[in-house]
Amino acid sequence: MIIGVEERELIYRFTVRCNRAENARIERMAKAKGMTANALVQQHFGTLLEKKPVESSPATPAVAVDIREDQSIPDAVMAWMVKNMNPRGEVSVNAKMISDSLGIEPVKYYKTASRLTLSKQIKLIRKGGQGALSVYQVLRAF
Repeated sequence: MIIGVEERELIYRFTVRCNRAENARIERMAKAKGMTANALVQQHFGTLLEKKPVESSPATPAVAVDIREDQSIPDAVMAWMVKNMNPRGEVSVNAKMISDSLGIEPVKYYKTASRLTLSKQIKLIRKGGQGALSVYQVLRAF
């Protein structure tokens, strides 16, 4: 105990490491909620010890893409990625985001992402998993 300070008044600080893209997403999300980035991160960490699981959500809201009748699933996925990519051509995504936006099964997204990677239309920058988003770079759009 620090002299003159009660234990309940102590504040502990933690450092969060992230890359520029993650930092930008955090700042955009905080701005959209009318908060500072620090307040948003604090709010998130305040939920970590709750007993109920916290549903993760993407840092930036995805732009919906309508699938035309004549459009293939790979074309629809590419259109979604192009609409949601950042200025460097990177897009953060998971199967739920794509399946919710395009109305396709997650397994079709996985197969499509593999095909688009093999055809060098997209490049996997970081593989997601356990709530983390995969990051792809769009190399050739249509």
